[in-house]
Amino acid sequence: MYALDLTKPGAPLKWSYSPQPAAAAQGVACCDVVNRGAAWYNGRIYYNTLDAQTVCVDANTGKEVWKTKLGDINAGESITMAPIVVKGVVLVGVSGGEFGVRGWLAGVDAATGKLRWRAYHTGPDRDVLIGPSFKAFYPQDQGKDPGMKSWPGELWKIGGDPQRGAAAILRYGCGSCHTIAKLRYAHGLVGPPLTNMSSRMYIAGMLPNTPDNIVRWIRNPQAISERTAMPNLGVTSQDATDIAAYLYSY
Repeated sequence: MYALDLTKPGAPLKWSYSPQPAAAAQGVACCDVVNRGAAWYNGRIYYNTLDAQTVCVDANTGKEVWKTKLGDINAGESITMAPIVVKGVVLVGVSGGEFGVRGWLAGVDAATGKLRWRAYHTGPDRDVLIGPSFKAFYPQDQGKDPGMKSWPGELWKIGGDPQRGAAAILRYGCGSCHTIAKLRYAHGLVGPPLTNMSSRMYIAGMLPNTPDNIVRWIRNPQAISERTAMPNLGVTSQDATDIAAYLYSY
């Protein structure tokens, strides 16, 4: 970040600041190494770093006031948005939906950098911060925990798009080995049928059936069982999440 002194001829540099983000964050950014801007509030500048931190800098001196880590790049989380400051709270949302990240919006204290609250996009009402005063208009949105019930199984924890999953199943040729529900090109008999996945207790006969585990199994079956005949197809994290979403839906 650079500050230019507009009161002097030629607008010379007044100060510069670098938050030194982790270089590894570049590997989890889906859409280039970007920063979508900063916000000014009460003499301070707020902006986010790609490695999921929010920074507060004194607008006059360029000195760091605080830096707060809000996400984990090892889980696919990054932050590219410009923060919004409202009544002393810095609003920050996570990026990384392409990698199966569970979305959230956080409120950070503008003065201290302490996390005040975090609301998730999916999950139980307590995680989404839906309270008794919320009155949903549409019937399908009413009742308790709609952020869980509208997702198959426990897929609300990682997201995923069943329609994209169907396309990924075709692209990776999964149907040549397995029978998969409602896909006319998936009638293979080499491996077991991948139907009713949401009701199964185990994956590959040994791994507890959870969204995280099915993604692990799709991406690297040999890591689950060295004796498996299922090949490692180099399935991306997002494609595996979408495939899991499809398998849990039928």
